[in-house]
Amino acid sequence: MDSFIRTSRAADSLSSWLRRMTFVDLLPHQVVAEIHRHVMAWAELVRPRPGDPPIAVGVEGGDGAAADPLPGTVALWVRWQDSADPIPAAVGLVTVVTTSRVVDGRTRWSARRSCRARTRKGLPCPIGPRPSGLCHVHDPTVQCGATRRDGHRCAAPTGGVRCRTHRDATGLRHDAGARGVAGQP
Repeated sequence: MDSFIRTSRAADSLSSWLRRMTFVDLLPHQVVAEIHRHVMAWAELVRPRPGDPPIAVGVEGGDGAAADPLPGTVALWVRWQDSADPIPAAVGLVTVVTTSRVVDGRTRWSARRSCRARTRKGLPCPIGPRPSGLCHVHDPTVQCGATRRDGHRCAAPTGGVRCRTHRDATGLRHDAGARGVAGQP
């Protein structure tokens, strides 16, 4: 299997695993330790087949194990704070969505569960999930769901009812006195 595909699959797997992680008001060294703990738990579940290359995972603010990978190694880098630092092309980037605030003059970091979908730019969705694991934007049960003119499904987040555009298209009235029946005042 191609190394790019292996790296991409490993990054997606670790990203899904870390998306479940939550913590509140940790200092940077505590965040690194918490991420390491979750990476180790993930590594115990990932059983490479015989002949598969080893996986090296580095965490921003911690060790640089994946920053300069050995040849034949699947290298992953976990980024948990805003950074424009480049990573090598052969390294898979895993992003943990965090927020920060200053408490008693020290920056504290928090992470909460996030939606398992990706944004249009390909980044992990930062919105908190519903019970389905998807946020209100990505969960199809709370979207319009009507078929658009181009044949695609309307994904407008509406709470599960038709959006204004598709309600109007059916001839239903939606003012304060409407009962949702065509032709009735």
